[in-house]
Amino acid sequence: MKIKNIDALELSKVIEGILVGNVPMPSKFLYALERNKNKIKPIAMSVQAVYSATPSKAVAEYEKERVKLCVSNSKKDKAGKPIIITDPATRQGQYDIVDRVKFDKDLLGLLKAHPQAQKDGEVRQDEINAILHEETDVDFYQIGPEFLPDTLSPRSSGFIFRFIIKKSAEELAEEKADKEAIKDAEKKSVPEKADKDPGKDKKISKKVDKK
Repeated sequence: MKIKNIDALELSKVIEGILVGNVPMPSKFLYALERNKNKIKPIAMSVQAVYSATPSKAVAEYEKERVKLCVSNSKKDKAGKPIIITDPATRQGQYDIVDRVKFDKDLLGLLKAHPQAQKDGEVRQDEINAILHEETDVDFYQIGPEFLPDTLSPRSSGFIFRFIIKKSAEELAEEKADKEAIKDAEKKSVPEKADKDPGKDKKISKKVDKK
């Protein structure tokens, strides 16, 4: 089965989260998680390394100033340290900003003062996006849907069901049809290329008139 690097990275996180949860699970399900964890871990580690790559000097300088800006504009705890909150959508930590409008304005000014950092950042992000959407063939160890616990979160269930749960012939056919329908829709949404020579028809008509 093919899996995009971005999905392999997320699936790895989902599996790790379930395994450290210490929640009673069917033995067959836990066995499947352990088997598949070892299959996608090398992919996840390779993708994660991309994020850890050393940025350009311009980006590093901008990031240093950005962190200073975040700290100065964030709420502080009793010890005077900036308060970090977890974004429920990304599950990543971020500074608890006091005045978001002011902060966004200051951040925009900082970005304008570092044009090279913006260019380097865009190039790096394009490279990362390309890597995230590369596909890898993985021979997943799959189990029947009867082993899927009902205690998982919708997000975790979704990833587990996509890659680790065996699907019936009808489900596979429906999944294939959906993918083909999406491809057809994408092709139809692409506008036809305009004629490079807008005067082509006029030239042809003149030749016809001369005859």
